[in-house]
Formats: sequence, C-alpha cells, structure tokens
Amino acid sequence: AAKVPVILAPSVAVDFLEILSASLSAEAVQKGRSFFAGKLGQAVMSTLVDIVDDGVMPWGTGTSPVDDEGVPASGKAVISKGILTGYFHNTYTAKKAGVKSTGNAVRGSFKSLPGIDVTNFFVKAEGNNPSQSPQLIKSLSRGILILGAMGVHTANPVSGDFSVGISGLWIENGEAVYPFKEAVISGNILEMFKKIEGIGDDLKFYGSTGSPSLLIGDMDVSA
Repeated sequence: AAKVPVILAPSVAVDFLEILSASLSAEAVQKGRSFFAGKLGQAVMSTLVDIVDDGVMPWGTGTSPVDDEGVPASGKAVISKGILTGYFHNTYTAKKAGVKSTGNAVRGSFKSLPGIDVTNFFVKAEGNNPSQSPQLIKSLSRGILILGAMGVHTANPVSGDFSVGISGLWIENGEAVYPFKEAVISGNILEMFKKIEGIGDDLKFYGSTGSPSLLIGDMDVSA
C-alpha cells in the first residue's frame, strides 16, 4: 500500500460525480441520506472546483425547457470555488425547505411521484487556471493515471467512503511508464474532492454527467 497522487481520467471522474450528485439531491438531504446535509455555505471541496447543473446547455442530453413538473430549467452552480451553494429541488422538497424549485424534478411515469435528478451535471474546466491533461501528468514525479474503476457505485452514499478496483498507468518523472491493473484505491469522496490540485481542460460528457481530468493529492492505493 502506498500514498500517491492520482489523476482521474474524465470517465472515472464521472463515476465519482454520479455518487456526488445523489448526495446533492434535497430529497436525500432531507431524509438524512446525504454527506452534504447541513453543509450549505461551507467549503466542502478544493477551491479549484466549480460544479454546475445546466438544464439549458445547448445540445446537452439532459437539456429541456422545463422539468417534469413544468418548472423552467436553468443553469446553476451547486459548488462554487469549493463552497456548497445549493441542493437540487423539486417543488415538494423546495416547499419543505422554503426555497424555489431548481427545476430538477423527474418522474419515471405519470403514475409515480416526481423524484430529483441532474440535468447536465459537470465539473467546469475553464476559468480556474486550467492545465491540459498532459500537463497534469508532467507535473507528477510519481503517481498514477486511473483509466478505469470498477465498482464506484458501491461507495457508501451517506458517508462517501469507497474502496474500488482500478486500472491505468503508472507515472514516473512526468511520463506514463507502464500499465497496471487490479490495484485498489480507497478513501472518502468528499475528502478526495478536497484534495483536488489540478483540473484538466478536457471536459467530456458521459450521458448527462461530465468532467475534465482531475489531479488529486495523495490517495491510498494498494496493489
């Protein structure tokens, strides 16, 4: 086992973002099932991080003029320079919290009550001193680039703790030197996002969730 800096490729970062997005739902917060409960207005991540949910983004797979309750879709930051600025609401959770719906209502069918989901949910790449992903690799004397992660969905949705299998490339002196597989990375999602030290300019969407490459300070990795 070793503590090494890691770079999450966009597809891997998106896997972790999907766990984060579930905890940003006001329904999860109000039911005590979110690691963001009670943290509104607090610094919860690295100051480099801006996370946006944009229901009106051109060509987004989650773009729509209104949500499933007819509330107009909008673009909003939920994490701004590391600070938690809001949760995702439908009209029910908004009324309960005394705020306005954020336009994040979804319903599986007309028979079901509306739940909450993201529209186009992503970590912003531009504006925060972006460096290209090759620059992220070049900045490491040793570390790993994670290209695949198995079982991120098994992370604890309430605590954020995780332990997942990973594969990717070992980095030495700023260069990817050899591939590895069947290693394990463990930690806590919130702690991991607090340790972000660099963000790439290679934002990619997988479905309605997107992320650039993310450079994270020392993480526990075991082979």
